Amino acid sequence: MTHSNGRFDVRDGEPLCAPVCEKLATYPAGLEGGRLYLEV
Repeated sequence: MTHSNGRFDVRDGEPLCAPVCEKLATYPAGLEGGRLYLEV
């Protein structure tokens, strides 16, 4: 039995291959002073 995993572009959430077909939500992020900040 084989499994097919979908893949997404981490920069913009676009699907790269089946079985996924919908874009993921993405959020601006930054690194300051060793801390990761997300703009949600």
